[in-house]
Amino acid sequence: MSDTITEGSWVRVRLDPACSGGGRPHNPHEDGLRAQVTVRDGSGDHTICVLFKSGKFVPLGNHLPLGRHYRPDELEPIPEPP
Repeated sequence: MSDTITEGSWVRVRLDPACSGGGRPHNPHEDGLRAQVTVRDGSGDHTICVLFKSGKFVPLGNHLPLGRHYRPDELEPIPEPP
């Protein structure tokens, strides 16, 4: 796991098309979203839980959850917003 991704840090989701989603497929609309890390969980490969803080238009019936679990390599650390 990246040492730069800690609880409370800010990240941008960068989906890997080859990723299965850890048993729950990722929605393509998640790619590029800004999120804040809430928990680092040591179980499985999707060990970082984030809450989304930005969003894109999502077609009706294709709603995004408030947060998701990701692999560390699917998250890009970004500066904390002002």
